[in-house]
Amino acid sequence: MADSNHLLIPFLDNPWLWLIIAYVLGALPFAVWIGRRAGNDPRTGGSKNPGASNVARTAGMRWGLITLILDACKGGLIPSLILGGYLICNPQQIQGQDTAEMLTRISWHSGLEEWAAFAGVSSVLGHITSPFLNFKGGRGVATALGVMFALHFGLASLSVFVWLTVLMLSRTPAWSSLALSACFIIFSQATNVSDSVRIFSVCAATLIVVRHWTHLQKLYRSFAKP
Repeated sequence: MADSNHLLIPFLDNPWLWLIIAYVLGALPFAVWIGRRAGNDPRTGGSKNPGASNVARTAGMRWGLITLILDACKGGLIPSLILGGYLICNPQQIQGQDTAEMLTRISWHSGLEEWAAFAGVSSVLGHITSPFLNFKGGRGVATALGVMFALHFGLASLSVFVWLTVLMLSRTPAWSSLALSACFIIFSQATNVSDSVRIFSVCAATLIVVRHWTHLQKLYRSFAKP
């Protein structure tokens, strides 16, 4: 896995470059493209959010599911390839390099799990600040789930279960998304979860909560009423 010959594109063995590529992939506005294909731009109807749930609301469940899958895949692609050793090398395991080159690489090159987590955060950030949509975007839930499936399948599966349960009970995607954010943070504290997964969980949950801030304000006002 650490051999540079294992890389898909050896001359692009630069993790910072892949973080940028992860951002660009995450920024691809599948919701808008698919919504337009179905005849309903999600930014003009429903919650006006360019995300899978609003595509389902405005264009139908089939189109929403397609958007959900594509948004998840664009989030999980780069982290999965990094973890597989197909994009960057792990400097602690590289053989046959001189000492100076090794020290240079280690100075900026974390382990594969860390770079996969960073790429995941970059993907989610790209989704919610898409340059294709004037640096606006969706709320990052599907993309974050795609990343989590790449980083930790068990944690992602539990989060999906909670997300679906809350969605069925509340009939409100915003509350299920906030519940998923809480699950990311709570479940990531398990002893068998790596620090890199915890880093992604906290960052992704924070971004999702920020994008749902108006919903939290509404919830607060509803409880604050006498």
